[in-house]
Amino acid sequence: MARTTTTTRTDPSVLPSRIGKLLGEVRWFLLLAATLAFLCILASYSKADPGWSHANQVAQIHNLGGRVGAWLADVLFFIFGFSAYWLGVLLVRRCWRGWRMLTAEFPDQVEQARQGVVVSWIGFGLTLAASMGLEAVRMYPLREALPRAPGGVLGDLLGGWLQTALGFTGATLLLLLMLAIGLSLFFHFSWLSVCEKVGAFVETAFLGFKARRESKQDRIIGEAAKVERTETVEVQRVRIEEAAPVQIVRPQAVPKHERVEREKQQPLFADLQDADLPPLSLLDPVPASQETVSAETLEFTSRLIEKKLKDFGVEVKVVAAYPGPVITRYEIEPATGVKGSQIVNLAKDLARSLSLVSIRVVETIPGKNYMGLELPNPKRQAVRLGEILGSQVYNESASQLTLALGKDIAGKPVVADLARMPHCLVAGTTGSGKSVGINAMILSLLYKAKADSVRLILIDPKMLEMSIYEGIPHLLCPVVTDMRQAGNALNWAVGEMERRYKLMSKMGVRNLAGYNKKIDEAAAREEKIPNPFSLTPDAPEPLEKLPTIVIVIDELADLMMVVGKKVEELIARIAQKARAAGIHLVLATQRPSVDVITGLIKANVPTRISFQVSSKIDSRTILDQQGAETLLGMGDMLYLAPGTGLPVRVHGAFVSDDEVHRVVDKLKEAGEPNYIEGILEGGLAEGDIGVDGMGGGAGIGGGGEADPLYDQAVEVVLKNRRASISLVQRHLRIGYNRAARLLEDMEKAGLVSAMSGNGNRDILAPPAAHATNSARRAPRPMPGNMPLRVSRLLTPADGIRRRSPALTGHLPKTRIDCMPNRVLASALAAVGTAATLGWAALAPATAQAAATDQLRTFVTTVKSARGEFTQRQVKGTGEAMRITGTSSGTFVFSRPGKFAWRYTKPYEQLLQADGQTLYIYDKDLNQVTERKLDAALGSSPAAILFGSNDLEKSFVVKDGPTRDGVEWLELTPKAKDTQFERIGIGFKGGNLEAMELRDAFGNTTLLTFSAMQKNPSLPADTFRFSVPKGADVIRQ
Repeated sequence: MARTTTTTRTDPSVLPSRIGKLLGEVRWFLLLAATLAFLCILASYSKADPGWSHANQVAQIHNLGGRVGAWLADVLFFIFGFSAYWLGVLLVRRCWRGWRMLTAEFPDQVEQARQGVVVSWIGFGLTLAASMGLEAVRMYPLREALPRAPGGVLGDLLGGWLQTALGFTGATLLLLLMLAIGLSLFFHFSWLSVCEKVGAFVETAFLGFKARRESKQDRIIGEAAKVERTETVEVQRVRIEEAAPVQIVRPQAVPKHERVEREKQQPLFADLQDADLPPLSLLDPVPASQETVSAETLEFTSRLIEKKLKDFGVEVKVVAAYPGPVITRYEIEPATGVKGSQIVNLAKDLARSLSLVSIRVVETIPGKNYMGLELPNPKRQAVRLGEILGSQVYNESASQLTLALGKDIAGKPVVADLARMPHCLVAGTTGSGKSVGINAMILSLLYKAKADSVRLILIDPKMLEMSIYEGIPHLLCPVVTDMRQAGNALNWAVGEMERRYKLMSKMGVRNLAGYNKKIDEAAAREEKIPNPFSLTPDAPEPLEKLPTIVIVIDELADLMMVVGKKVEELIARIAQKARAAGIHLVLATQRPSVDVITGLIKANVPTRISFQVSSKIDSRTILDQQGAETLLGMGDMLYLAPGTGLPVRVHGAFVSDDEVHRVVDKLKEAGEPNYIEGILEGGLAEGDIGVDGMGGGAGIGGGGEADPLYDQAVEVVLKNRRASISLVQRHLRIGYNRAARLLEDMEKAGLVSAMSGNGNRDILAPPAAHATNSARRAPRPMPGNMPLRVSRLLTPADGIRRRSPALTGHLPKTRIDCMPNRVLASALAAVGTAATLGWAALAPATAQAAATDQLRTFVTTVKSARGEFTQRQVKGTGEAMRITGTSSGTFVFSRPGKFAWRYTKPYEQLLQADGQTLYIYDKDLNQVTERKLDAALGSSPAAILFGSNDLEKSFVVKDGPTRDGVEWLELTPKAKDTQFERIGIGFKGGNLEAMELRDAFGNTTLLTFSAMQKNPSLPADTFRFSVPKGADVIRQ
């Protein structure tokens, strides 16, 4: 029997497939390990480690990959910058694909995805290129962390080329587009599908939230309906209580003063006490009967107010009504829990529902826990000035500065004492009754005081309101209609204030009332008080009583626009100090804006009167609270007394033009005006704020015997036998302040007397005395032919005092306030480089051109230098000159166009140029400003010694005088639009010693140089500028 042998063979393809899968896993693990090592090498890169781009010996290598890892990271960051991390992303993506192939059930399906490998490589290339370009263009602060630059060598080339071709913004947009396309191709996704998926997710989330909210609302409605079906309906009887009647307080008649009855019996009593005052019969009488609001109307309006406010959800109760001449105040008691702000916010709605123009809400009534609603009456009652001037409260007031304002809401007369105010600010739109109120105030003064006790200065820019008072004896000067003369009048008032204070201080009294009381007491003893400031001590003239002065300005806005800040300062000085001197202000304006009623004026004028204004802003400006915008006009006002925060509503007294004419004519019959000469003459000198004497000021030109016009002024006065400021002005054609100073010095010399109460001076010297006086008082010449007001300005380190030829003012000793250097950055860019670049051709030097020769020698022989500098900022000229800032530091330069100007005090700041670019680094701001050097210099003083091919094309060059061994070169710009007026350069022994720059605004920059080393050996990187880490860079 034959034996059969069966041999079973294994399929040869099975074993290789298992080995291939095992090898695939081994490859994947190797790839994963290489990816992790690569990422660790990049993440642990340190610039201190040795690398391909630089050689460095260190004891310890920081890179996790050791020396090889440090070299590999340095090469990758040098070529690609931080974009080298995209290579790590590529390896991570390859690991992810290998993992999918190892874990896939059907690996053949994963292999089919390899057909897009070309597209992926294209996408990766776009992503890498765009990332390097963006890094080079936008991430320049990362330069310190990389071996080369942000973006590496490739990114620097690509970013620089795109930025040159498309600009900064264009290159950024193009690189962002490339990055988006590269990411889409590399990761095989569509941005549109991403947007659709995000939108679908947001929509699904919103619909889910909406569904849950509707479901919750349905449950709440169902539960409420269930409860409602189970409720028991109860019928309740409500008892309606009838409201108590409103308390009505009727205004009482104004009690008349006995003066009214005396004037009616004037034929029987010829010698009346007030015979010199105008009679009240000149004013129109009050109508015998006027229509008032009935009690039924007040009750009906009260119930209507309660109903309308209840309709708005606010429950109140009207408790009282106070009918007045123009408005009626309803006092309301808010219910428990009702806020006052609710009623305030409903004012306009309530006015509309009641068919009224406006309603004013009074939140606080002193002494009561109620609020007030002020509603206009259907018909206004007339408030006449004659009724207020005939009342007891006006006539029994002891002050001669009592002002009649009008009636309050209860019909009581309202008067105010201007002496207690002591100044008043009035505001109101056109047609609000402001001018009528000013006329009522002026007539109140005229009915209360005589011309020898109260004097007026009326300033009327509109030339209509106050011209009617021209010629009354109370005026110190004619009615002022020219704004320049108005400034002179205020200047005179400041001088008069100072004169009175000096007089009262000498007499030991505290105010004008005490001064006049001493004069009266001396007169009662039949004695006279001599003038302590008399120029004739042997026979001093006696002192007389001084009148109170009231200055009324009808339109402050026009005065501020024409004269400006000078008037604001004068008004502030009067408001601050003039109360005790008996000088008071009444300021009125129809434009209560912050540029007219400035903070300086408001702070010194506590009393405010506001007629109707156009907005809440204007009301807050004048009263510091709203409410004036709801007034009714035609004399309706809010009076804010000093020391109170709650304004009082007053209905202004009306006075017609006919009444004013009658009163003015009566006063003109009593006497003629005694004007003080010189109040309106002359003008304010530039920079003249301080005033001394009777309107004299510290003028620009010097006064007194040192004044070159002093002898001529003496000759004019003695020749005409009249000591008048206007006379000296006209003959010598000089300003008011200089003429006043000349007369004051004549007074000190005994040629003229002191100014009397009416402003006149007597001639004390005989007609021939002026020749001897002039010869005896001629000014002595200055030594060395130096100008009278020139001083030495510069004090260099070597101790030699120098003066600058371009400055002709006096620099007084003063405290130096340091100015921040960054404010001077533009000036420093011009000044700090003035000795650093090449020489520009000058015209042939003359025999006298010493400074020009030294300048040529300096720029020819000195190619580089270093040293120290001191800089001073000077503002103003003459007596007004002061040092506003000082700073110091070091400098170094090398021609052409390289310098470093470093400030060390008081703030650190650096100005550095590398020949092409100017860098300005502010340490406080941590900010770097880059400018092209040529554009930064331009036609500035830095281009004097360099930057221009020919200085004579841009400047008029001439040698200045030699002072203390320093030879000066003066340059004047030819262009009219330049910011510098004059430039001075000082040399001594061929060395640059000082510079001076005067700008068009009168500011001067003074520079002194010391410890200068010529042609030193400078390191190669002296002028290389590196942007500090984290600093903001601004390229201009």
